[in-house]
Amino acid sequence: MEPSPMQTEDITERSGGIYDGERVLVTAIGTAAATAIVQELKKNIPGIRILGTDTNEQYQIVTSREVDEFYHFPSSVEDRESYMEFLAGFCEAHHVHYIFSTIDEEVYELTQREKLFQSKGVRLCTADADTVRICHFKNDFSRWIRERMPQIAIPEYQDLCLVPEEEYPLFVKPIEGRASNGCRMLQDRQEADSFQQCHKMDDYMIQKYWGGDLVCVDIVRDRRSSLTKICQRIETLRNKSGCGIAVEIIDDPKLREICCELAEKLNLNGVVNAEFFKNGTDYKIIEVNPRFSAGTSYSCRAGLNTVLDAFKIANAEPVCGDRLRIGMKLARRYETYEC
Repeated sequence: MEPSPMQTEDITERSGGIYDGERVLVTAIGTAAATAIVQELKKNIPGIRILGTDTNEQYQIVTSREVDEFYHFPSSVEDRESYMEFLAGFCEAHHVHYIFSTIDEEVYELTQREKLFQSKGVRLCTADADTVRICHFKNDFSRWIRERMPQIAIPEYQDLCLVPEEEYPLFVKPIEGRASNGCRMLQDRQEADSFQQCHKMDDYMIQKYWGGDLVCVDIVRDRRSSLTKICQRIETLRNKSGCGIAVEIIDDPKLREICCELAEKLNLNGVVNAEFFKNGTDYKIIEVNPRFSAGTSYSCRAGLNTVLDAFKIANAEPVCGDRLRIGMKLARRYETYEC
């Protein structure tokens, strides 16, 4: 399939001050995804004012140097109800027009309160609430995918005690979690028994352990036009937090077809990230993260600007086709700044 032509007109070229003075809130700017969001907004949308927040102090967050205003925020995870009340009040007091969020729990709570924020004049640059609700809880998504796309589902077990020895190794992960926190492989019955003694199993899901190359896909879908765009990347080097630090941009037609079907069946409106295991020509889906991925900068550099697309979708503006740089190899490095 030939890639779509590059869009000839972008926000930068046609804004003419349309967004002058509009205020964009980007939370958790210490994350890799939020850093990419801030950089893409600054580079491509003139006239906006970026408010950055984090639970850490300003001098600890390098990205705080790139925002127009920085605010120290409470945790979005510890007391979610209080945090949402705080966030809604902040948006009203600071005249926020848009929110970009990259923390799983915050995205979930935000989208379930979309009408509240809309009433305050705030547009969410997130995936739609239904998609977030389906994908946020791993057991719900596993059930959803088994019912609608069983060919890419990883086998799941409901009771660890009933799994036959020959089915090991297994993989357990929190039903609600982020990155790879709390995930663990169980090699045998002895490890399973030990795990059960220390954990509440209702908080975990149990899957057959599956291996292979890890392929991440950033997916954009504009519900109004049904246009779906994807950027596939094989992670050739990944850290223990689940963040790819070296990748190659690929374009597998089979995976493209899977992702387009996935986006259509979810009726996605916005940006998500899907993770797959690849064995030969076979794909199994690990999960869909209904938020910007830690590899957002890779997709933007390769030609799929998920940040601008999310901004356009929030404004009910059309998104256009892109030309990806297939075969491109990208890597991150750590740098030191004086804050």
